[in-house]
Amino acid sequence: MDAKGWLLYEPADARKNQWFIDKLISECALFGKELELRLTDAPGRITLPDLNKGENLPSFVINRTRSTGIARRFESLRIRVINPSQVTLIGNDKYLGYRFASDLDIPVMPYICIDLEGLEEGGTDLDRFKDTGISGQFPRFYERILTAASQFGYPLVIKPENGHGGKHVYLTENEAMLREALLAIGEDPESRYIKRILLQRPCALRGRDLRVYLVNGRVIAAMMRCASDKNEFRANFSLGGDAFLHTLTGKERTYTERIASALPSDMIGIDFIYDGEDEPVFNEIEDAVGSRMLYDKTDIDIISLFARHVCSPAG
Repeated sequence: MDAKGWLLYEPADARKNQWFIDKLISECALFGKELELRLTDAPGRITLPDLNKGENLPSFVINRTRSTGIARRFESLRIRVINPSQVTLIGNDKYLGYRFASDLDIPVMPYICIDLEGLEEGGTDLDRFKDTGISGQFPRFYERILTAASQFGYPLVIKPENGHGGKHVYLTENEAMLREALLAIGEDPESRYIKRILLQRPCALRGRDLRVYLVNGRVIAAMMRCASDKNEFRANFSLGGDAFLHTLTGKERTYTERIASALPSDMIGIDFIYDGEDEPVFNEIEDAVGSRMLYDKTDIDIISLFARHVCSPAG
């Protein structure tokens, strides 16, 4: 095997994260490792000739595609994958993330999960949400979501299980708002990859959340994020929210350490929301976690720390 590593991205994500890519490649070079960017051919798939031939394989792979299948394929070849497939699985499926946190006795806001597979021929293709039902019929899974929401009660947050960066997360106060949210989700070409829809009770303190950054299971920084708009319940920095360094409370540190111990990882973010002033609640694990917030708001060079871990013999 070559001593170099591969940095895997989907093309669209690579275009948005070119600065991260360039810096990570440069930092790895400083630690004596060659890192080569490789693009996947489609969401959730990779067909690289090198894999098919079994030649010129890398010594390690940094998987930023959010694909568990890709991670498992390299692991089956006994190639080190960063992050491991189990992290990618839990970090990109909110339903599995909630179950994982609950098993660790970490609080999660009440939710219900609607499985979209098998409800209609074609399974997960939500493109049929484009039919508004004004003159036609809603698909059965669409009606099932509305029925479940009515039983669950409003207000509620709706989100697909595989979303990230606050994408397609909507706070809905009534059925009309829920219909709009479902149509917006269905208009996304990637909606066909959605397997589950989650309906969740909103937390008490909206527009605020905490991102905890970990490298090799060690807390590097915690950033409190606050929405810039009082009407915005999402606090994502990428959506225009503000952020500042935060010292972890006892509960926040305890919950973070439980996750780090149960889920060994290379670099992740753990997000908490708040159902009271001192009541952190698990929200999600970010597998391909971003770092722009740290570079905008602090002098912490997390990419250098990550590269040192990746290139360490003990890594």
